[in-house]
Order: sequence, then structure tokens, then C-alpha cells
Amino acid sequence: MPYQFNPSLGLWGGLVAVMAAFARILTLCSVVAVWSVLSLSAWQRMAGQIWRYLALLPMLVALPAALIPTMLAIAAIERWMSGRR
Repeated sequence: MPYQFNPSLGLWGGLVAVMAAFARILTLCSVVAVWSVLSLSAWQRMAGQIWRYLALLPMLVALPAALIPTMLAIAAIERWMSGRR
């Protein structure tokens, strides 16, 4: 990943880019961990096989529905901190 970050960034821009990358990694890991535990516990509590199949789509939609707003928020904060509009 030699060109992951812009080489013309200053100290503050590089620090903001690194903080945003770590925030994305930690957020992704946290959301996936919580989603996994909640969906597995809900899956195990369902009595019938048909209910499991019916709940599969909402469970799969819940992960991107939780990830997209958080990633957009991190990008907005990164733009605000770096001064880019």
C-alpha cells in the first residue's frame, strides 16, 4: 500500500488521515462484532426453520444499514478536521 495516503499531506493532514483509518477499522470491527452476536442469538432463539429463513434477509440488511451511516460520519468528520469542504 505505498500510495494509501496522499504524500503531499502535511503533519496535520497525515494525522487526520491516520486517525480516520483507525476509526474506520475500530468501527468496522465493533459493528461486525455486535451484529454477529445479536444475529446469532436471534437466530438461535427462533423456533421454526421457516422463521429463520424469513429473518435472514433483514439480518443481512442490518449490517450495511449500521455500517454505511458510521462510515459516512467518519468521512464527514475527516473532511471537517482536515479543512476540505
